[in-house]
Amino acid sequence: RQKRPRSRCCRDRLFSSPDSNEDAYIELRNGFLATLSEADRLLFTLREEGKTQKEIADQLGYKTHSAVSKRLQTMRGQFEEYMKTQL
Repeated sequence: RQKRPRSRCCRDRLFSSPDSNEDAYIELRNGFLATLSEADRLLFTLREEGKTQKEIADQLGYKTHSAVSKRLQTMRGQFEEYMKTQL
């Protein structure tokens, strides 16, 4: 099965809303990162740098990419809630 390449936008702005401007996104991103544990900050930044879930799992010592996927999904929800409190 061949992987489809992810767009740069999705990879670089993993947790952004489509209508956010760059400065607002950076401010929200940095505020959200400050609320995360060190492990979650690392996972977030690795994904934002364009690492695949498998690459992140390998680097952080997970057995499969599934745990990374679940953690990212949880963090997306947390980021959406964080944005609601900041806007």
